[in-house]
Formats: sequence, C-alpha cells, structure tokens
Amino acid sequence: MTTAAQQLAKYGLNVDVAREWIAANLGSPKTVFDICKAGGLNSSMIAEILNPLAPGLSSTAVESFFTGSGLDGSALRPAPISSGEDKAELIPDDLGQLNWLISMNASVGNLSTTSLHNAVLAELGDSTSYNEMFNPDNYAGSEDGVFTGAELGVNGLGSFAATNANLESLYYGTLINTLKSLDSGEVTELYQFIKANQAGLESGSSAVEDQLVDMLFAAIQDPAYPAALSDAQVASIIVDATVATAQIVGGTDGVFENAFGNLLG
Repeated sequence: MTTAAQQLAKYGLNVDVAREWIAANLGSPKTVFDICKAGGLNSSMIAEILNPLAPGLSSTAVESFFTGSGLDGSALRPAPISSGEDKAELIPDDLGQLNWLISMNASVGNLSTTSLHNAVLAELGDSTSYNEMFNPDNYAGSEDGVFTGAELGVNGLGSFAATNANLESLYYGTLINTLKSLDSGEVTELYQFIKANQAGLESGSSAVEDQLVDMLFAAIQDPAYPAALSDAQVASIIVDATVATAQIVGGTDGVFENAFGNLLG
C-alpha cells in the first residue's frame, strides 16, 4: 500500500510541505481536491498528511468534507486491495486469546495516549511511519469503517470506529495492561533469558525471539499483585518498542504482533 510520503516523493515533495499547503488552502476545497486528485493523493493519504493537525482524522471524514463542499468525495476513495494483496491482521490469534488485556487506554499522566504519542514522535523525528502504523485502511475489518470484536477475534470487545485515534488508544491500552500484568518473578525470569540469549537476539535468531515471545505470553496469563514495573518504566518500554516497530515495520504488517516482538528489546 503506497503511503502519502511515497506518493509525494514522486513529485519531489514531502509530507510537511503538503500539510502546510493543504491547511493553507482548505478555504478553497475545489483547489485542494483537484490538486490531490491529479497528484494521486487519495483520502487515506490526505488523512495521513493532516493527522498531526487533526488526530484521528479518517479517510471517510476527508471524503465527507469534499462531498459537503459540493464535490465528489468518493472520487478520492482508495482503490480496493486486490485479492492477491491481503490486509494485515490487527490482532494476532494468540493475543486475541488474552482478551482481558485488550482495551482502550484510560491511563493519565505519562501513560496517557497523548503523552506516549508525543514521546514516540520526539524519538522518531518524523510522523510518517508512526501514522501509517495506525492507519485503519491497512487492517482487515476496516472496510465498513467499524471494527468489531468478532472481526478481530477478541471475545467481549465491543465495536468501535475504525480511526487512527482508536487504534492508537487500543494499542497503548493493551501494551500497558500487558506490562502491568508482570510480577517481579516474571520480570526477573525474562531478564535472565534476555541476558543469557543476548547474542541470539542481536543476530535476529527467530528461534530465540519466538521463545522470548512465548515466555512473555506465558507471563501475562494472569494479573500481577503487585505489578513489578512503575508507570515510568512501563512508559519507557512502550516508547522504545513503538519506535522500533515504526522504524522497522511502519504500516506493512500487524502493529500489535510486531510491537510484542520489540516489547522486551
């Protein structure tokens, strides 16, 4: 799936320049519509470009804006993915079984979605790959603008709008719940495994990485009383894992699956 940055690069432009231009010309919707359409920028790309100014902006909202201005907003709708190009799975099957961990983020302070969002972007320096991680158009089930628990394979998870903001909240809420479920004995065991297998992890050994992920999933099967990690430690781990995921993966694969792979990196 082509990103806004990739499409703009064809014309020697970048996302920041496009964002400034669109924002400056929103009073002339037809001008923005015509230029974007001619340049191959669909509604999903426009939402991606404007996300820092309007967090959670969806492609549907972009199309509605132009339709409300007397234009054919559907003309900017992304082409459907062909049968040979599958969308990524948002929630991997093994995580879906741990349904009590999967929830929107209700935390405040340094674990709030806004705080974590800002901390990650401060490390990345560029929001493009980060925004693409939470682009709902990349994930199966988003086609009708709504994710359901049944589509995601998570028992008890209600339906919610397929927006960047909701995916971001679900992501952070789930990772916070996961790390808060570790007690001191489990943290020690994981640390000792990482220390003993550092060479394998650094070389990218799939066997060692798979074993580490299996250990993590076993550790989070039940709540911790008390949790071993402080809010500051949880925030630091999540920021590091998210930066690594954005740098390596972007929007090309399941955000949760890869985040868990980087969680203890």
